[in-house]
Amino acid sequence: MLLRTDDALRGELVIGRALGPLLVAAVLASCAASAPQPTASAGPIRFAGPVKNLVLPVTELPAGTRITTEGALTAQDLDDALATADPGALVALLDQHLFIAAYFRTFTVQKAGGKTTDIECIVLLFPDKAGPQAVVSGRGDAMLAFGYRPISVRQTFGDSSRAMSIDGVIRDPSGAQISVTNVRVLYALANVVVQISIQDDPKNVDPLDGVELASRELQYLRLSAPLAPPK
Repeated sequence: MLLRTDDALRGELVIGRALGPLLVAAVLASCAASAPQPTASAGPIRFAGPVKNLVLPVTELPAGTRITTEGALTAQDLDDALATADPGALVALLDQHLFIAAYFRTFTVQKAGGKTTDIECIVLLFPDKAGPQAVVSGRGDAMLAFGYRPISVRQTFGDSSRAMSIDGVIRDPSGAQISVTNVRVLYALANVVVQISIQDDPKNVDPLDGVELASRELQYLRLSAPLAPPK
């Protein structure tokens, strides 16, 4: 199931539910404190498939978190959902770099008082690191041209990364319009691209939440994800 889009954020993957307070970094930090820290790889790394096994699992998130949607994405799915201006351009870029597969997973995080927040992780798999570098650069530039604003996270994730946000409007299940801010962290690591998204009321959005989630996915990849022999 592909996450729906909205005219106000045309061509952008958005989280279907965005009504609860934003995931607070301290919530994730509470489960991160006891997690082992990643160590530097002894040599070049290359991640193996299936790509589903590269996406942040629910076990890496706070107790009570549940998966809401997940599924495989084709190059055309990604172009339909992620392309910000030029239809077909992302398909061409992915084809050029021998894109293998992609998978997304969304989660609902339970909060105090019965409230919830939703997050999303997408991973794209390539045969080598050239594809991820090109996608992060090209997609990052396209997002800026579309109207995203860069945000400072004071660090680079993986081999290269972009962090941005945008304000927009979505509709809730009743059809009412809701103002939202979408925070995204996009990065390349070896032969994968990762996109982490959080979307919520502008009053509740904190880029540090995106940083925490991106860090958890990076840690998961370095410690737990299946590896293929370096080429």
